[in-house]
Order: sequence, then C-alpha cells, then structure tokens
Amino acid sequence: MAEEHFRRIGYNKTSIADIASELGMSRANVYRFFSSREAINESICRLVVNEVADIAVAIARTNAPALEKLDRLLTAVHRHNKTKLIKERSMHDLIVAAMRENRAVIKAHVERMLRILEAIIREGTEAGELKVEDPAEARVRSTPRSRRSSTRF
Repeated sequence: MAEEHFRRIGYNKTSIADIASELGMSRANVYRFFSSREAINESICRLVVNEVADIAVAIARTNAPALEKLDRLLTAVHRHNKTKLIKERSMHDLIVAAMRENRAVIKAHVERMLRILEAIIREGTEAGELKVEDPAEARVRSTPRSRRSSTRF
C-alpha cells in the first residue's frame, strides 16, 4: 500500500498518516510493522532495485553468449531506469535520495549487480569469448561509476 502511495503521490509527500489512512489503521499500528519512516523508504527502495536485479538475473541465466548477455543486460537496465525517470519520477527520486544518502540497500544492490556482471564476464572468459585476466576487476571497470565521477539512477 505504501508503495502504491509513493508511486502516486511521491515519497516526499507521503506521510505515515497517509499510509495509515489508506490501510484503515492508526499511525501507531503502522509503526508495529516499520520502526520509522526511513524503514518504509528502505523497504520500498528495496522493491524498486530488486526489479532491476531480477531483470539482470533473468538475462544472466539465459544460454546466450556472454557478450550478448552483457549487451542485453546493460540495455535492459538502461531502459528500466529511463522508464522510472520518465514514468515514475517519484520512485526515481526515492532511489536518487537513497544513493545520495549512501543507504545500505543501494550498496547491497550495487554489489549484487556487480556479482552478476562478474559471473557473466567469468563465463565469457572460460568460454574463450572474452580475454580478461581478472573478472572481478573487469566487473568494476564495466560500470558507469568507474568512468564518471557521478552517476544517476
């Protein structure tokens, strides 16, 4: 329910009272499930970044060559993020805020995405498709953050 409200109204404009009202319960009851407003933000942020990770996992599990997987993964992530920016600005803003605040949910998401990239690179190296000495290092170099000083969701 909170996620729907965030998507409709925006995370900055949504209050605990709004969430409680939509659920037909008191604010105190909402706090039985979430310790704070930040815990709600974190939970919703996790749902949003898991959408991206699920796309990446699905692509990584295909039988395509590693280069094709990397191309499809990066294109799909770009499209997903672009859609969030254009069609779901409030969710985009939530993720940007979490990135700026260096939230644990973002750190975990970045690490998960890097592990997926590393697995694809390692697979390509083992198949002779890619020539990489260290797939762990290559995964980091393949991300936008390594090429630019600031990154947007």
